[in-house]
This record gives sequence, C-alpha cells and structure tokens, in this order.
Amino acid sequence: ATTLKRIGPRTRLLDKGQDTAKKAAKIEKRAAKASHKGMPEIESPKKVEKLEGQGEKGYSGRKNETGLKKIKAGLHNQEWDEVKVENFKTHRSVDLDNLSPNEKVAAKALEKQGWKDHKIEEILGSGDNFTAKELKQGDKLYGFNSAGRGKDIKTSAYWLDEAGYQDVKSKYCADGVWDKEGVKGYLAFPCYNRADAIDVAEVTQTTTAVESKIGRATELIQYSNKSGSSTGLMGKIMGGGGNQVTVDTSVVKALPGM
Repeated sequence: ATTLKRIGPRTRLLDKGQDTAKKAAKIEKRAAKASHKGMPEIESPKKVEKLEGQGEKGYSGRKNETGLKKIKAGLHNQEWDEVKVENFKTHRSVDLDNLSPNEKVAAKALEKQGWKDHKIEEILGSGDNFTAKELKQGDKLYGFNSAGRGKDIKTSAYWLDEAGYQDVKSKYCADGVWDKEGVKGYLAFPCYNRADAIDVAEVTQTTTAVESKIGRATELIQYSNKSGSSTGLMGKIMGGGGNQVTVDTSVVKALPGM
C-alpha cells in the first residue's frame, strides 16, 4: 500500500483589487522571453497510480522515425529538486453578487454540495461552461498529484471523471508514459504539482456533479537542483481546456492503496 501525506487542496487564487489583465500581460511577455531563451514554457490514503518513466518518451502529437510519439521538451517533464511558485492565479473574475444566469445555477448547485461562498467563488473563477453532470455509484474520479502527496477527500473540489481522464490520457500519454508538461498546461496546475502520480477515488452513490471547462492560469516559477542549476524566476502560462468536475465530498471515498 502507498501511504500519502495529507496536504491542503489545490487552490486557484483570485487576485481581487488588482489589474489582473495588466499583470497577465506582463507574465505573458516574461514567458515569451523565457521561451526565446530556450526555457519552454495533482490527504488521505487511497489508490495511487505511480507514473513511471517520466521524461524518457511520451506524447507530442508528432511521430519520430520509429513511429512512437515523443514527449515534448519542457521544464515540467524534467526532474528538479525544488520548484518555487509565486502568484499562481486564474484569470476569470467572479462577483457572487453579479452572476450570469448560468453561474447562478452552478453556484446554487455548489452550495447544495456543501461548499462555502469563498470556495464557490474560487470554483467559478477556475473555469467556465458550467453544466450539471450525473455520476453513478461506482464511477471513478481521478486527480493528478505529486507522488507521496494525496488529495484531501473532504476539501478537494477538483477532479476528473472517467471521460475527463480518458480525454487527458488520449492527448498526453503514449505507451504508458505521460507528458507532464502537457497535463499541467491542459489542467492548469501550479508547478509544485509534479503530476507524477494519480489519486483515484470512487463515487459511493448517484449524485449530480458540476462540470466545467478549465480556464487559463499564470504563475511565476523557478526550477532548481542541488547542483546549483536554476532557471531563474520566469512567467509561465497554462492554457487550460480540460474538463473538471466538482462533487459533493460526502459521496466520495478513497480506494484502498495499491
């Protein structure tokens, strides 16, 4: 069995009172500059799928001479001793007192699931295209994570259902090897999430989840290792685009450890 250390939930910070558009533009400019310099741009015990062989081969969408798809070059596909993250945030502002009709429906559903106002605001800011989706008893939920850390079932608001997981797998996994850089960008993860393990949970009874398309996020990031090598602090952009589900935590249980 794999024992995981409890950590706080993945957070998507909403930076109110600041000119987010202006800051995003600065980060984008910094990211472009970093890329030009050759620096390219998920607790409780549960079943964990360890992702082996990272950085050796993977998915890029293009085949080499052997017919295998190669993993994209990317800092997140490499092994680093330390990852420093600053100012991770999503870029969709939400005002709970001035929601669109669709957002009001989603907010009401999230409230019914038991989420507090600050968390509802965070979830609504993490994506868009909110819809209701039925999950049946026994359906699996997946969460990419750092190996040795686990999602806290009682506080985690972000999961992939089977369809969402298979979508990510079809895009960023080949021959059992994952493109962590691609996963991170598609699911808009902070870089301290190494995406080298997958937590698996199960729905204990039929329930209605809130599904949304993951939005764009940015952060300032620095990778370094014990030898003293470091990328320096640079801007990084996660484009999002994947689908996430938020579920009533009372109907989610961790699967036994492998």
